[in-house]
Amino acid sequence: GIKHVATANGDTTFVLYGTGELYGCGYNSYYGQQGNGTTNDVLTFTKRADNAEKIISSQSTTFYLTTTGELYGCGDNRYGQQGDGKTNNVLTFTKRADGVKDVYCSNGTTFYLTTTGELYGCGINDAGQQGDGTTNNVLTFTKRADNAEKIYASDETTFYLTTTGELYGC
Repeated sequence: GIKHVATANGDTTFVLYGTGELYGCGYNSYYGQQGNGTTNDVLTFTKRADNAEKIISSQSTTFYLTTTGELYGCGDNRYGQQGDGKTNNVLTFTKRADGVKDVYCSNGTTFYLTTTGELYGCGINDAGQQGDGTTNNVLTFTKRADNAEKIYASDETTFYLTTTGELYGC
């Protein structure tokens, strides 16, 4: 059966089955957020992965987490939200990190939480959502905290809850 469905603005849809199979379809023009190596829209559900645990998608960016804690991403990278040090769009799912517990992405920002409580972020920072005291975009995943338990974020705000119950935001 279906474990989770992720949609983004009604343009892209991903379906994650309890078996770990991940399927996607929909808008793919320009950004490559379907991860199939093209920028052609995908008209039928097509398999993207076999061992997915979680899927998160914005209108132009997609990330999935595997059952073994690997993080893969594709799509829009104009602000560095793929964390690879570049600003070129990524057309295929590319491994970004290991030991990941949770992930969040918006149209310009990505955060992930490790199994050891480290919080990493990258991408747009025009409103200070990276929490580094600047408004400069961050092109590589950069550590933001050591004792994070949960991520709460939107396009322009970021919050995380610590393992001791403290809430931090920017």
